[in-house]
Amino acid sequence: MDENANKQSERELTIDEIVEAAMDALGFGPEVMTCCEPDGCFCDMEPAELELARASIAYLAFQLLLMHRIKHGNVRGNPGGWVGVRHYESEIRKDIARVLDVRGTQAERTGEVRRLYKVASRAWNEDESYRDRLACIMQGFEEEYGLDSSELGIVFI
Repeated sequence: MDENANKQSERELTIDEIVEAAMDALGFGPEVMTCCEPDGCFCDMEPAELELARASIAYLAFQLLLMHRIKHGNVRGNPGGWVGVRHYESEIRKDIARVLDVRGTQAERTGEVRRLYKVASRAWNEDESYRDRLACIMQGFEEEYGLDSSELGIVFI
């Protein structure tokens, strides 16, 4: 790896970069970042389409940010490393809830992020086209930041 690529992989991955990449690759706009009205009629997207867009952001952000923080957090092989991973997971869920403008108590916000992650995970398992699009986004970040999905092991959402 040359010096330039090494500097790139040492740069901090942000949730904003992930959101921007998801919007570009999946073809939705910033309206998905706004808190949803109860009837879901605040934008041109169908409610199911809106939910999947928000779920995609939650899924990508959780996976990619967790890989990045594990890589730079020195938790692998560390006796108390699982505590660090759980801390990262909690921080990431809070970041996702903030960026998606999820409202409510912290428990409700965390619950909504977990629910959205499961929506995307289900779509990942059932829809090959969706899986390919998300995998392409993830692969781009993995290459750019030197991430390795095998570092995640079992992810508890």
